[in-house]
Amino acid sequence: MSAIRLSRPEDLGALLEIWNASFPGDEAFAKWFLEMHRPEDALVWEDGRPRAMLHLVPMRWAAGGRALSAFYVYAVATLPKSRGKGAASALLMEAAAISKRRGADLLMLVPQSEALFEYYRRQGFREALFRARRVIRPGGAVPPGFEMDETPGIAEMNACFEAALSGRDHVVRTEQHWARSLSYLGALGVRREGKLAGYAVYDGEGAVRELIALDGDARRALEAGVLTRMGIPEAVAFSPDGPGERYGMALALEPGVEIGRAYAGLMLD
Repeated sequence: MSAIRLSRPEDLGALLEIWNASFPGDEAFAKWFLEMHRPEDALVWEDGRPRAMLHLVPMRWAAGGRALSAFYVYAVATLPKSRGKGAASALLMEAAAISKRRGADLLMLVPQSEALFEYYRRQGFREALFRARRVIRPGGAVPPGFEMDETPGIAEMNACFEAALSGRDHVVRTEQHWARSLSYLGALGVRREGKLAGYAVYDGEGAVRELIALDGDARRALEAGVLTRMGIPEAVAFSPDGPGERYGMALALEPGVEIGRAYAGLMLD
């Protein structure tokens, strides 16, 4: 008989099995995430043993001048032999109920593929998260007046993030969120007259997960610096610039919560 419950520390092995069967090639990240994520922020669907899972990452959201509480629904996965039994939809329904009890105003998620947008739409989610994608290539040396910072601080990076997102719905990051992401990802800053004018957060697989620059010169300096730092000729970079492409969805849990074209910059997707 199937049931849904909060995960427990002893479920770690089963969750790793579900993750690796659903997201092959992601083993190192899976181990890192599951070991630092609180068991009580994950749900499992079990049928004798855990066969599907869903994780809830606490977030804050700024929307229309309001401060909202949210959960990022992450790594929804089911063992191949247990698919088609409604596990994912049951987990999503329970996640909404638990998140509402915990005082959240909304849920958000990033579909793993384009095909899943329609699936999540049937679960009540709507397109809400947008970002710009571009390929960055060598464009010469770092412009005069800039210097690269190999160890930008969290407080300054967050100040750049908030300045770049001023007036737009976006995720509000805590120091814990930054520290958790930067324990796995690298970061590079660019300074002008001693002040941080932008940063790039990147992984080891050729992607700049987030590039924030306060102006075009700072962006060009960052692009030149981060490619040198990563040791690759080009990379895909994501930023909040312009209207961007859809990449995430949200579900309002409370009446009156309006979800616009927001930028999440979760760095975990």
